[in-house]
Amino acid sequence: MDSIVAQVHSLAKNADEAARRSIQTALEDLLFEIQDPKYIVYQLLNSPVKLTVVRVSIDINLFKTLANSESPRTVSSLAEQLKVDEDLLGRILRYLASNNLIKQTGVEEFAANQVTQIFTGKGAEAVTSQAFNVVGPVLQVVPPFLAETNYQSISVKTKTPLQKAFNTELSAFEWLAQNPEHMQNAQLAMVSNQASNWARNFKLLDDAVHEFMECSQPSSDRPFLVDVGGGYGHQTGHLKDKHPCLSGHLVLQDMPQVVAQVSGLEGVKVMAQDFFTPQAVQGAPFYYFRRILHDYPDDQCVKILQNIIPVMASDSRILIDETVLPDTNVSWQAVMADLYMMFMMAGKERSEKQWRALADSAGLRVVYIHVHDLSSHSAVLVLERK
Repeated sequence: MDSIVAQVHSLAKNADEAARRSIQTALEDLLFEIQDPKYIVYQLLNSPVKLTVVRVSIDINLFKTLANSESPRTVSSLAEQLKVDEDLLGRILRYLASNNLIKQTGVEEFAANQVTQIFTGKGAEAVTSQAFNVVGPVLQVVPPFLAETNYQSISVKTKTPLQKAFNTELSAFEWLAQNPEHMQNAQLAMVSNQASNWARNFKLLDDAVHEFMECSQPSSDRPFLVDVGGGYGHQTGHLKDKHPCLSGHLVLQDMPQVVAQVSGLEGVKVMAQDFFTPQAVQGAPFYYFRRILHDYPDDQCVKILQNIIPVMASDSRILIDETVLPDTNVSWQAVMADLYMMFMMAGKERSEKQWRALADSAGLRVVYIHVHDLSSHSAVLVLERK
């Protein structure tokens, strides 16, 4: 057994991200096959407890304190530093260690492990806050909501479990706009889940950059790419880092309350733009949407895309950077996101067939699909006018 474990460790140590995920999936499948069925029930019961304890641990600064400690800490020393009851803290530490979020090094003695650091950043804080304060209450009302609606798929953005959970008639984004703390956490959570660099190894895009720079006059103010609903501009930043020559030819758009917080994007024009209104920037070779359309039902997506068509030049294309669900062997993370989107905002993750049908409904066609993260089914769909 030890030799098998050592082999797996060796494989994982030398594997890239995609290979590590493949190993993880294989191990999860193996665990499912060999574990006692009761263990699955215990895991189910443990899920909300784990989220709750992680949230409390972030609130009391426990993860950061352990991560910054050069040696293991006793329960009593941590309790004194964090101003938390020693008995309560000991039980929290014991739980975290049993779930491999920290490690126990001795009797009433604990230290950080390789997982602990994950929970020390703003991204993890935002994700757990969003999960606990927003997603949690929504999930609580899903069963009665579906029963009341005769178990119909959710396709109207103002008639979702979110409205029931928070007693509002506003859509998810309208509600978030009135709750700035939740909006900021949502933005940070989205950033923390966008690790894959969409522009890497994207030959179609690279060729277009070279052609654009050869054909454009140095003084030309024609934008190369408009990042529609681009949040804080992380994806625009990836593109500019790869192609510094595009400085001055990139546009970042989002709602006023979002772009007001954008900073440090030299060479990028930042402007307020609601993508449900006619697009203001004319004739860019690319209009880029990342993780936008999965927030909306099909009819709303058609409206968003049709706002781009009138400003497209003959060489303009729309880039949709989203999950493209395979027909089989879908990752649990992707289908979890699909249900989240439906319960929160009547959105959905889509298969290639569904993306092609959506594009066709808007007067567009998919001409190319660039997969940039196979393990998460992340891809850029390239659309042209029909």
